[in-house]
Amino acid sequence: MEESKIILPPPKRSTDSGRGTSGLWGWVVAALLLGVLIGVLVGERRQASEAVAVSQDAVAGVERESSPEVVIRLAEARVEMAAGNWVKARNLYLAVLAIQPEQLEAKTTLPLIDRHIEAAQGRVVVRTQPEGASVKLGKQGAKKSPAVFEGVPIGSYVVEVSKEGYEKIEQKVAVRENATAELGPLELSPLAGSLSVSSEPKGVPFELVLAGGKGNTQQKALVVQAGKTPVTLEKLPPGDYSVTLKMEGWPKFSEKVRIANNRQASVSHVFAQGGLQVTSDPSGAEVWLKEGGAGEGQRGRLAGTTPLSVPGLAVGQHELVIRYQDWPEIRRVVEIEEGQQRTLEFAWKRSLVNFVSDPPGAEVFLNDKRIGRGGEKTPLQWELPEGEYQFVARREGLFDVVVNTETNASAADQVNFDFEYGSVKIGSEPSGVSVILNGVPMGRTPFAQRVVRPGHYEYELRKGQYRSASVSGEVEPGQSLDFNVSLKYDPTPVLNHDFINSYGQKMQWVEPLKEWVAAHEVTQKVYQAVVSKNPSSFKGENRPVESVSWYDAKRFCEKLSIDERSRGTLPKGFVYDLPTDREWSVFVGGAQLEDAVTSRLGQLEGTADVGTSQANEYGLFDVRGNVWEWCDDWYSQTILKRSREAKSPSNSLWVGTERKILRGGSWSRSSGYDLATGYRLAVQPSKTDRYDSGFRVVLKRK
Repeated sequence: MEESKIILPPPKRSTDSGRGTSGLWGWVVAALLLGVLIGVLVGERRQASEAVAVSQDAVAGVERESSPEVVIRLAEARVEMAAGNWVKARNLYLAVLAIQPEQLEAKTTLPLIDRHIEAAQGRVVVRTQPEGASVKLGKQGAKKSPAVFEGVPIGSYVVEVSKEGYEKIEQKVAVRENATAELGPLELSPLAGSLSVSSEPKGVPFELVLAGGKGNTQQKALVVQAGKTPVTLEKLPPGDYSVTLKMEGWPKFSEKVRIANNRQASVSHVFAQGGLQVTSDPSGAEVWLKEGGAGEGQRGRLAGTTPLSVPGLAVGQHELVIRYQDWPEIRRVVEIEEGQQRTLEFAWKRSLVNFVSDPPGAEVFLNDKRIGRGGEKTPLQWELPEGEYQFVARREGLFDVVVNTETNASAADQVNFDFEYGSVKIGSEPSGVSVILNGVPMGRTPFAQRVVRPGHYEYELRKGQYRSASVSGEVEPGQSLDFNVSLKYDPTPVLNHDFINSYGQKMQWVEPLKEWVAAHEVTQKVYQAVVSKNPSSFKGENRPVESVSWYDAKRFCEKLSIDERSRGTLPKGFVYDLPTDREWSVFVGGAQLEDAVTSRLGQLEGTADVGTSQANEYGLFDVRGNVWEWCDDWYSQTILKRSREAKSPSNSLWVGTERKILRGGSWSRSSGYDLATGYRLAVQPSKTDRYDSGFRVVLKRK
């Protein structure tokens, strides 16, 4: 909005004071009204201030004719109005009119201020601690804290805050135009009283309970505080309470009490005492006490075992229950008098009962509790009072036996438990066969189960390299079920198990490969047996065969597979073969160079017998040293990459030259270059003049 500025002409001089004053007042009123109206209608404090400033020159003459007090209040009113403090400005103009009733500025400005005040609004926010208090603001109505009052006319108000159980708060608040007045959080002070609780003797547990409100009898009582006497409880909310004192062995004491604000109430009680002496035959019986106030069916408290002295009992009637093991209870009501000690004796007529069973070794139960000391089993003896009993005998694997009998203190009693059972015997050829019943291993043949519950049984018989079998039959009471089984040998190797093939080669199952690997390099003895020749330079049955080409090694594997298949000892889907480079990298495992047959510590003169070094974690010997081992792969770019990934020596010139791979080093090598597990030697597959090259077989899927 463009700014407006009114230029008033200077007042004319006149000898007629009345006429001059009247003309001046016309200019004053016009300028003042125009300035005020601009400020009110536009609603901006800056423009209202400028409008008032414009009129100041015009009213200067009037102020010279007014008293100093009026002049001061008029100036203050203009400042407050320019700042938007309409209520203060109104009060100042009213003060001017009280001094000078006809003061024209005050009379003409007040109606405008009143209309503005009537339309102006503010906002009030009241917070309390705790929340949820009722907040009243003038005629705005009540709200729960935190309370927000919107559209409140500007002015001064009294805020009333109240909450049940807390003291009321009143506080003034001033509401200004387009502003938020915030109160709080206001701390509410709870109404409170105090209570003194005492007893004789001291140290009695108590509970302070706040009962349900009037008309709400279903409301559950609330425990406010608990502790032991004597005690003084402070800052209790006013209301009706109940104090309960509970001393073991006495009926509980309760008293109602009313707590008032800023008042102290008190509750006190004296527990009268007497004593009791209890003995029993046999001794060691439990003594249970139920005070006169205990309800029907309540067990009471365990006072101890006989012989027993119970001092400090409440005066009045008490019910005694004497319990010994599973014997019938003895009940008695006794009257306790103040300062007196009663003496009571209890005894049971009893019998020594002998428990026997066929077969022996049964557990005996009475009312689901086991009879005997330290896990005793039949035959056993147990003392019981006269009476009728039902005993249950239990033995693992047999049906329970129940016997009802009556014991007599004047005669010897015996309880016999006759179980229904039979037996099972299993023999086999060969012996040592696992016997399995319902998936649970029971033992090995020759197998005998002397106590068996009657019924149908089926046993499974298992042994490695033999075909499984099963036997079944009915076990009759008093009868023996006998089996004699001959298992058929199955030469086929079993997955996940090591085995020895027809040529005496031990084959180790290597789990990461899911296949078998020969524990030793192929010996001269095995090579001779399979292909009927021995090209080795260093002769010896248990030395590894050497001086064989890659083709010789492949033909050996093919011939071995054919021979084993004809004997029925080759697993279906498997063949003997040379390991791949990848397979060799796996089964070398963590083999140590210290365990290898090499010349690194001194020149050797030839190979050593297989198995003289330490085996690796897969049970494989000589995977490093003794002789180089042929692998199935050509020396290719892939093999070169693997060597470099293993940070081992490599030769890129061998790639594409039709060379097969040899791994593991040999007896003739001494440098770390040749003996590294990641190193690959590449040789033409037809070479037969290498006296340090042999091979190891694997049994893998086709």
